[in-house]
Amino acid sequence: MSIERRGIQTPARSRRRNTVLSALETFRLIDPAVTLNSLVVFLYVAENEGLCVTELAQVSGLSKPTASRCVRSLAPPGSRWALPPALGLVEVCREGPSTNSKTLRLTVAGRALCARLERHIAEQRPIHAEPFVTHVGSGAEGQPPESCSAA
Repeated sequence: MSIERRGIQTPARSRRRNTVLSALETFRLIDPAVTLNSLVVFLYVAENEGLCVTELAQVSGLSKPTASRCVRSLAPPGSRWALPPALGLVEVCREGPSTNSKTLRLTVAGRALCARLERHIAEQRPIHAEPFVTHVGSGAEGQPPESCSAA
């Protein structure tokens, strides 16, 4: 027996997705080509609204140009800052001490996605780690079986 999801057949014995994979799939439903950097930027903005791009680059470990491009790809379509795919999840607000100050905030759609991700986290059960087996076979633990001996 198999399970069909989005036209893809998966074995029925497939285990349930963990929280991280579930969150990634949720984000990917918005745009299948979304980059990992864009996801990281979204999550940092969600956890730290009010950051500027320079602060975002510092906390995320991205370069300032990369952080800026990711923010622009998450901006609302038609906004002055938007770059494709313009997902409409983050907005750039002019706030702060100087006229060049811009802070990052979630849009209504960004807040809805954040709430959806939080629901996924709340619904998931932890995956229990199983002991790591280095080699399967008749050899001693951590040793390859005799059939794998070097010639």
